[in-house]
Amino acid sequence: MNSKQKEEFKKVVLELDKYNLNEHVSLSIGDAENDKGKKTKHIYAYWLDTTLLNKKWVERETCKCEEMSKFFSGELFALGISQKVAWIKASREEKVAYIKAEPFGHPALFPVWLESNPLNKIPGYMGTEVG
Repeated sequence: MNSKQKEEFKKVVLELDKYNLNEHVSLSIGDAENDKGKKTKHIYAYWLDTTLLNKKWVERETCKCEEMSKFFSGELFALGISQKVAWIKASREEKVAYIKAEPFGHPALFPVWLESNPLNKIPGYMGTEVG
């Protein structure tokens, strides 16, 4: 990894740390083919996601990957993850409820749905504070 790639990787780590995502998202660097067939450095981010598979709700690993070319931006890569911070930190039950209510909803819009859901006003529902 060259010095620019190290610098951009640090930017990703620092940006994700702002949202306390370090225990939810794991990062790695590896070699992979780019669109021209050349092996280059790529950054990978992994986190657990909830999805419907064979009529069962399951947690599966999601991966965001990007080539660390001279055009790579650590801030932009991290933004693609941090816009989903509420979703990534949400419980399985919360994710299932959102997907059922909004089958084509985007994870970045999850917090809007969570705030607008009238059931969330009930203490104790979906992790809301009791008492």
